[in-house]
Amino acid sequence: MRGLEENLCIKYEDMAFIMDGNLPNNYKFNPVAQASVDSPGFQKQPSLKDRMHVVVFVVDGSTFEVMPEGILKKLGETRSMTIDRGIPLLVYVTKIDKICPMVDKEISDVFFSRAVEEIVNKIADVIAIPRAHVIPVKNYEKEDCLKTNINILALKALRKALSFADDFLENQFELQQETKRLNIKD
Repeated sequence: MRGLEENLCIKYEDMAFIMDGNLPNNYKFNPVAQASVDSPGFQKQPSLKDRMHVVVFVVDGSTFEVMPEGILKKLGETRSMTIDRGIPLLVYVTKIDKICPMVDKEISDVFFSRAVEEIVNKIADVIAIPRAHVIPVKNYEKEDCLKTNINILALKALRKALSFADDFLENQFELQQETKRLNIKD
């Protein structure tokens, strides 16, 4: 979905509908009115395949420290919603080359960069998630061809998201099995 803006954000209820799978793919959000059960394509009984399996925030590492308070509050609210639903949360930190000259010269130095480590720690603290859930990635911006080290970071981030989604699905399956066992006993 689109990024958060301080004065124009998706409504809390809309976010809940997205996570719960009530709204269809490509739903057009109205910035002045929230979605409702009367919205086109609204699913009253969404299946597991319709629900969110993982939520990923994409945060610009070069501007995080000047991010408006309203956006930080919205990120916190969204984090709380994911926790309430048992949905795993990751943060991709982009533009890491802009916060560290060493990383700008050699992207593989990301794992040795004090500046990248500091921004990862700050984001983890502000959003209140484990540091292992904050993953640095580099945007393709000035490169004229694919670079293996940039791709490795992107693939590592994607693998983590897929692993979290898989864990979520396993948990849902176990909950369904437990519910079935309890229903048979009754």
